[in-house]
Amino acid sequence: MPEGDHHFELSQSSPEYRLRSIIQKGNCHREMNETDSAIEEFKRAILSARGKDANLLLLARYSLAATLESNGNLTDAIEQWEEINRVNPRYRDTLIKLEQYRDLRGDDTMKDFLTNPTPVFDETCRAIVRHLGLELLELKVVSSSIITAVGVPREGGKRTIMRQRVYVKVHRDTVVFGVKEVKQLIEEAKTLRCARAIFVAPMKFGTDAVEFTSGRQITLIGGKELSGLLNEIERIAKEGAEGSPQA
Repeated sequence: MPEGDHHFELSQSSPEYRLRSIIQKGNCHREMNETDSAIEEFKRAILSARGKDANLLLLARYSLAATLESNGNLTDAIEQWEEINRVNPRYRDTLIKLEQYRDLRGDDTMKDFLTNPTPVFDETCRAIVRHLGLELLELKVVSSSIITAVGVPREGGKRTIMRQRVYVKVHRDTVVFGVKEVKQLIEEAKTLRCARAIFVAPMKFGTDAVEFTSGRQITLIGGKELSGLLNEIERIAKEGAEGSPQA
């Protein structure tokens, strides 16, 4: 056992230092970009807290929320900030965080978009492509949070090969994308011989990204625009289900 781990084990056996040690171990994992291990330690700290550990419990929850946020798991991070807010609304920047993500907190459709398993995320992306008026040519699951697609506008009477290809990238990590990511998207579209591009993400895009896309063949759909699109897709799906004949 490495010497550092040995010291952590010794300190965790002490009632006085146990909780602090677990939190510090989580911080070490986080500094090393071992986010899954950090999350596990912070959760263990929360479960280990007792009544006299109120301040350390807040610290454990805040550390967990920060790690979850950086890992793109915003729904669970919000739950931790809300727990902190119930006890001490003035703890660090908890109120700022809750205000920053206010739209997501009350939007069940967006929460589902962020947390659904990959197969459901896949179906959602297909629905988005259809709702944008595109006929899907190909779709690729890049990761559990990124799906890309190529489509063409649905136009009757024209062969698919004659229509301009459109590149769609749907990203569900809760980060604010800027001009760097937009430029990368444009390069990806060029590689796939697409004349237009659409970037879909849960957060509002940075000001630099919005300014950069002005006059270019790229559309940004983020924040409230994505929320509205998802809710419209859900409404249409419900209406279709209600209008279909019963088996």
